[in-house]
Amino acid sequence: MTDPAPPPRSSRIAIVCGASSGLGLATAERLRVGGVEVVAVARNAEALETEARRIGAVPVVADLAGNGAVERIVDYTAGRFGGIDIVVWKTGGPRPGSALQVTEHDAESAFRSILLPLVRLAGAAVPHLKASAAGRFVAITASTVKEPTSQVAVSSLVRPGVAG
Repeated sequence: MTDPAPPPRSSRIAIVCGASSGLGLATAERLRVGGVEVVAVARNAEALETEARRIGAVPVVADLAGNGAVERIVDYTAGRFGGIDIVVWKTGGPRPGSALQVTEHDAESAFRSILLPLVRLAGAAVPHLKASAAGRFVAITASTVKEPTSQVAVSSLVRPGVAG
């Protein structure tokens, strides 16, 4: 037996990462006000479920750095809503510290938790976005892309890769 086809789409569909607080939540909320169906993604289950309920979004608790997490979110969203029109990527940053405090582990961890999930998300979502008449991929990052800051050295290390 096969799953039934998703219902006809009557609105745009968005995946918003980091949607339990801050800019991710504000973006999800604004999209909902504009009539967009939102799949809100974040690691903090309690905050995400509370905020998603408040704004009328579908919460998906996930750590995007986990194996297969990105693909599951994209497949779930496309299957539930019949496509994806917008992806908003936002993530928190690594722990603060100066360049002299950065360890190889810090750099590798930031790469695995910030840059790789973005690459995976783009790879999984782009086919759906290309199929959309209004497909958009938005990556929200930090000002350290333009000018490194001494007390967030690890962020300054990986954020230019996000912009690239």
